[in-house]
Amino acid sequence: MGQDKALLRLGGKTLLERSVEVLSGFCERVFLACGPEERYGEMGLQLLLDPEVDPAGSRVGQGPLVGLLAGLEAVQREAVREARPLWSAVLAVDLVRASGALFEQLLTRARSEGADACLFATEDGLEPLLGVYRTTCLAAVRAAVAAGERRLVGFHRGYGALKIVRLEEHELPRELGVREPARNVNSPGDFLQEGGCLP
Repeated sequence: MGQDKALLRLGGKTLLERSVEVLSGFCERVFLACGPEERYGEMGLQLLLDPEVDPAGSRVGQGPLVGLLAGLEAVQREAVREARPLWSAVLAVDLVRASGALFEQLLTRARSEGADACLFATEDGLEPLLGVYRTTCLAAVRAAVAAGERRLVGFHRGYGALKIVRLEEHELPRELGVREPARNVNSPGDFLQEGGCLP
């Protein structure tokens, strides 16, 4: 898009503000995985930097799996205090149709199936930036990152015995009232189609 999508405005709010609002209605606490350097401090959230994972101590270009690692590590600290595994909700700022009700559906599915994670799925496949992850995923995510994996789905196989389930759009209750909740804004055309206004 040529600019920071998080700061684009839709319905009077930035995409970042919209995402934080969705997560705040579902989560006890919202963390912001902001990549290799601090950004968005004005949101008043705890900022999570990508952990240093390479021998040179670099954080540059680590990718979304490292962001998930940072988030799970933060939630794990809470889980240790509470002496039980906890859940994390993950949402990309460009998934503008997501809602707290959708996250409730994801969590319900994960719990009912005894899963470690539940990801929303479309006919194109899993949407790992629209899902819930239990802190039981942390060891597998760490191992995958240490092995050089950077894709978000890279820890699903070969790094631990995890149960990862999916929730597909056709399974959503009709009263949720959202079509294509995993539709993301990747281009100016997508953004305008959602009702946004480009600067």
